[in-house]
Amino acid sequence: TTPAEEFYRVDQAVVVPTIAAEDWTLRIHGEVEREVVVTYEELIEMSVREQWATLVGLRYEVGGEQVGNAWWSGVPTSTLLARAGVLTGADAVVQTGADGWRCVTTTQVLGDPGRRALLAFAMNGEALPLEHGFPARTVVPGLYGGVSACKWVVEWEVTRLETVAEDFADRPLQAPVRIGARIDVPEDGTTVPPGAVTVGGVAW
Repeated sequence: TTPAEEFYRVDQAVVVPTIAAEDWTLRIHGEVEREVVVTYEELIEMSVREQWATLVGLRYEVGGEQVGNAWWSGVPTSTLLARAGVLTGADAVVQTGADGWRCVTTTQVLGDPGRRALLAFAMNGEALPLEHGFPARTVVPGLYGGVSACKWVVEWEVTRLETVAEDFADRPLQAPVRIGARIDVPEDGTTVPPGAVTVGGVAW
């Protein structure tokens, strides 16, 4: 378990947004059958899933700091999208946080119960810390945070990748976490004898 105070952060806002739980809502709109607005009270009273999930930053290097593992509590994103009813052909969700940060996550990921993506409101058994997205944030196992982990999330616009690709040309639209490894032994540049060699390092 990575304690909340040690969990990595990548923020764009100079000041962390402060939102009272009673003032928070998530608006789901766009290419949906019906617009949905979820309040914090409604969210925490829905069917809750709890699970371990590891988040990884886009600039993570094996052995680096942009990775953290926590016990998250929240509502499956698939449940919320099903409530709105995603229209045929809509394959993207533009997520927007209260700090103005935006990312694109596919409906294939957010709408698939098997991917175990959450709209999380608790971390390690306690309400989300303010700096980690209170009142709610998106947690998507298997995707880099830069395309999925929207903190202080207040809006999901269901749309199409082809429609928003130009707006997000500075980052990948789909970014599954890559397998990585670093060999520490033998050291770089070492000449090794023929035959079996013991190799040690870190794998992710």
